[in-house]
Amino acid sequence: MLAQLLCTFGVAASVGVSSGNVTYAMGRMQAFYDKTTGQWGTNSWWHSGNALEAMCNGMLYTGDKEFQQMAVENTWTATAADYNNNRLTEGYDDISWWGLGWVRSTVLTGDKKYLERAKGYYDQVHATWNSTCGGGVYWDRAKTYKNSITNELYITLGTQLYLQTNDTTYLDNAMRGWEWFYSTPMWGASDSALIIDGLTSTCGGTGAVWTYNQGVVLGGLSDLYLITKNVSYIEHAYGKAVATAEKMTTNGILQEPSLGQGAISDAEQFKGIFARYVGYLLRRTTPPPAALQQSYDTLKAFLNTNANSVLYKDIDGQGHYGFYWEGPPTKPAKPNYITHCSGMDVVTAAFGL
Repeated sequence: MLAQLLCTFGVAASVGVSSGNVTYAMGRMQAFYDKTTGQWGTNSWWHSGNALEAMCNGMLYTGDKEFQQMAVENTWTATAADYNNNRLTEGYDDISWWGLGWVRSTVLTGDKKYLERAKGYYDQVHATWNSTCGGGVYWDRAKTYKNSITNELYITLGTQLYLQTNDTTYLDNAMRGWEWFYSTPMWGASDSALIIDGLTSTCGGTGAVWTYNQGVVLGGLSDLYLITKNVSYIEHAYGKAVATAEKMTTNGILQEPSLGQGAISDAEQFKGIFARYVGYLLRRTTPPPAALQQSYDTLKAFLNTNANSVLYKDIDGQGHYGFYWEGPPTKPAKPNYITHCSGMDVVTAAFGL
């Protein structure tokens, strides 16, 4: 299977993404930025948490910090009231995206002040852990639904906070979170099964298959490998990522097959999140263990294939990326701040590998 997949992605695998491609994408992302609200686009709170992380990645990978003052420092100042309000009211997945964005801001700048918001968001999520279905945190404030994305974010935000603070509480919680998540029907019967959305009230599996659900956990697993050197973490991660590249692509290009089951503005973000976390996995494991080399090569080719399709087939006259990475950028509508951020994620993830 891996040899066949590598062949599928191999046509564009040798065409590299340049630092100029990433910097240009960041500049076009900033065209959507509102310096008063500290958000990208309108009515976009959780999407802007993703945009913050994506912008930090672009600056980290290229070394070009042209946008740091506005994208990070101005966002910190402009969203102070949002933090105080939304920390206590927004969905637990939504606040976790901002937590990851602020941790990434610390990685970029070296300034630990950004961790205070990340910790504040994390503490809100952690407080929802209970024994229902054997463990896990909740997605909603009413505490009616435990789902994959919130628990993947909890694991990954925990490992990221541990790496920045050396507080073993975050690591212990992340390891416990992973062990629980892996044991649930959400993960599936094997690493080659696709992650489903959540759990029923009787703890069975339920919901659609989304690309981002296949991605975020890769961050936590690659962090756990970095911390413990236990290769089983990345064996699971590579298994899930390769399964996604096999089962959720058409002619090598990532798709969102469950699009009809959810709000399009949410789904527009998902593919880029998967690509972002594949990028984290590959960067954490360069060079990979010998047994995972072919999986590594396959995922690297997957990123390059999709990034090149975005750059050359899915870009409009304003330099913005659309939803369908195979193009055209006007399908199903013109690009917006969410579709551009998603495309920027795969372009950034592919750079430098």
